[in-house]
Amino acid sequence: MHENINYNINRLSEKRNDEDWIKTKVNDNSSLFIPVFNSLLLFNSIKNFTPVYLSKKEITYNKITINNLIFLGISNNVSYFLFEILDNEKDLLKDYGEFSELRKTLPNLNEFDRNILLYSRAMFYWFSRHKFCGNCGSPNINMSAGTLLKCSNNKCGQSHFPRTDPAVIVHVTKDDKCLLGHNSSWPSNRYSTLAGFVEPGETLEDAVIREVFEESGIIVKNIKYYSSQPWPFPSSLMLGFTAEAVNDKIQIDKNELEHADWFTREEIKKRLIDKTIKMPTRISIAFKLISNWFDKGGLGKLSDISNYD
Repeated sequence: MHENINYNINRLSEKRNDEDWIKTKVNDNSSLFIPVFNSLLLFNSIKNFTPVYLSKKEITYNKITINNLIFLGISNNVSYFLFEILDNEKDLLKDYGEFSELRKTLPNLNEFDRNILLYSRAMFYWFSRHKFCGNCGSPNINMSAGTLLKCSNNKCGQSHFPRTDPAVIVHVTKDDKCLLGHNSSWPSNRYSTLAGFVEPGETLEDAVIREVFEESGIIVKNIKYYSSQPWPFPSSLMLGFTAEAVNDKIQIDKNELEHADWFTREEIKKRLIDKTIKMPTRISIAFKLISNWFDKGGLGKLSDISNYD
């Protein structure tokens, strides 16, 4: 099953090198700007932590400097930009809200805000960590409206592009049970699907087989792609799969998981009602993978039972 997600923003990559066009959009009164401070985004705490988008007039009025501008794209004829707020200007925006970690506010955001802010955080994380060339150490230059960083050393000239780290996340089933694990760094009693990064020279299917076996000792077959989700914490692309287990004896790697077990739908429902287990956040691909399986069992929808938002 593949879920088509409409991001509702045209990134217009063909316009990124058109400096005159970008300048026109920057000065357009309808354009909106997303401020970021140390990877934190600005939210209005009074209005249920809705994201703050600034107009060019507001930026000018508050005497804010536009640092490290990144063009994100256009939606409904509105251009969206991301820019960095420096330490000495952070307080200029205190009347608009407070800078907060995106991950905490994700469940409360609508689809458009969620998608563009995930995009924004991913871009800034990459941008902020590549200010110097990894090849020769010279300062990088912002090019292509912030979507390319190029080494300022003419003898080097290395180009640096935004980075995405692929990771597989797998919902494993055997008969009427599914495999879920608990990591010690997670909230108490939270269980989720198994996941891990794809290694160099590895196919996605091989990564699924390796990660599940390394973490749980379970061998899988019938691997099927489900859907994907950007997860810029810091820079992952989660690639969702389903798979069937060949064996059922779990041997966990304590370096990977604190506990793992097989769960029937009935057990999950009972423990959710008893509040002795928590599911992943509902917007995550992990929750979607679990609910895709759970909802087919005739016990209702997982989203109506889950106690973790």
